[in-house]
Amino acid sequence: MIAIGFLLISSFYGCGGDSNSNSSAGTVNDNNGGSSNTDGKNGPTVSFAAEIQGPIFTAICIGCHFTGNLDSLPDFSEGKALQNLVNQDASLTDGGGKRVLPGDSVNSILYQRISGIGLPAGEATMPFGDLLSLAESKPELAAKIKTWIDEGALDN
Repeated sequence: MIAIGFLLISSFYGCGGDSNSNSSAGTVNDNNGGSSNTDGKNGPTVSFAAEIQGPIFTAICIGCHFTGNLDSLPDFSEGKALQNLVNQDASLTDGGGKRVLPGDSVNSILYQRISGIGLPAGEATMPFGDLLSLAESKPELAAKIKTWIDEGALDN
């Protein structure tokens, strides 16, 4: 029954947004216990507020990830996404892990869910109900999330 609800919600909220991917050059330590990749001149190359929250979380993910939906889904609403993701335990993924592990996208459940890379067999990719993962349908957006995590998952 829950899966049907997810499918119905997913059918009303499609993928959207458009963005360009950025690459990073240097590595520095951040305040979250991880390392941050920077361009060597201007600090992090991805802004959470401008490039992750609005064009990805609000435009794509909020269809399922909002307050009052299922208690097990983290709320990606503006002002709540960071506190519900960074260094928080993943409750629905076999084997556990952190939703976002600053400086380590490969071991962050968020990146695993949107890319399928490192995701345990049988686990659903996101957006749920779409035929393709975010990395397959909008690779530039998945690259933004990967870079943001690798840069330390900063609140910027």
